[in-house]
Amino acid sequence: MLPRVFVPRMNFDLSKGGISKFEEALSEYFDRKALLTPSGRVGLKLILKAYGIRKRDKVLLSSFNASSVVKVVEEVATPVFIEVDERTMNVVPKDIEREEGKALIVLHTEGNPCYMKKIKKIAEEKGFLLVEDCAHALGSSIHGKKTGTFGDAAILSFGMGKMINTAGGGAVLVEDESVGKKIRKELRRYPKPSLFNTFFKYLKNNAFHVMSKRTVFSTFVGPFLRFGDILSLLFEDRGIKPMLMHDLQGNAGVLQLERLEGKIEARRRKARKIMKGLEEFFPKYIGKPNFHNLCFFSGDKEPFRKHMLSYGIDVQKTWLKGYSDTARKLSESVCYLPIHEGVNEEDVKKMKEAIQDYTGNLG
Repeated sequence: MLPRVFVPRMNFDLSKGGISKFEEALSEYFDRKALLTPSGRVGLKLILKAYGIRKRDKVLLSSFNASSVVKVVEEVATPVFIEVDERTMNVVPKDIEREEGKALIVLHTEGNPCYMKKIKKIAEEKGFLLVEDCAHALGSSIHGKKTGTFGDAAILSFGMGKMINTAGGGAVLVEDESVGKKIRKELRRYPKPSLFNTFFKYLKNNAFHVMSKRTVFSTFVGPFLRFGDILSLLFEDRGIKPMLMHDLQGNAGVLQLERLEGKIEARRRKARKIMKGLEEFFPKYIGKPNFHNLCFFSGDKEPFRKHMLSYGIDVQKTWLKGYSDTARKLSESVCYLPIHEGVNEEDVKKMKEAIQDYTGNLG
């Protein structure tokens, strides 16, 4: 059975300087100041606080979003949800223009870039702090620029299933050095990880690496998937106390960043082959997406998931929540097709056949 995710093996490299090396590598990649954080959502909270956002301030954000992001905004400010386009899954610029507030957080949904030139112009005219949520979009670009480099700040995530997986952690990108200094000061409040905690993350990551191998997955996980989407439980937020990243994680991040472009190009090739002739069932992708996830509009997630399982393909239902009518429809329809490193050409052909069978489109 083809697993939904592939978890890369993490090298056990405890050499010192991993954190600073990873920050420097990210800063060079984005041409922005990068600071590693305990997670993407912690990074978002630090950005909003560093810019003086308070509880009474309105913060605009996508209505098709992660509940963890919404919780952060609710904790710091007052969220205002912006309608999303049913084809791109991203915020609709004209709906941003209608709103007032202090900040705008744009999510590049599943790696599909937003129309950033238009959004940036609106943000400047309205006086919004512009924050890019690039948790899905590391390596995506539009208008000849990388996502994460259009706004005042951006967040990245390095959790399981992300383009770079360091067994947790995240980063913020900031244009204003003074804001970076404020965030650096706040980061000192978070505890440093113990060697035991880091070793546990290492073991957990590499255990998932083994489980994501096809033969192991087929034997020990696959038989239980027909009873429900049990794997989603592994990605739930367990409320673990946030702590700083370790040098081991930083060293792993540097290595994966070096391989990122090749990884993305491979995903793009697979995605194009699967979508060809079936474009109406997929999002309208713009710019150069990284295909963090290849989204499929199933209409109804559970029947599609079961259909794909009958072909030996495990697909994941979207975990993004809907906070508007259009977004709720997307949350009930979107599934993620596997196009990770473990997917070969035969898998791509089989996946397309399964989709054609499901849609009745044999073209």
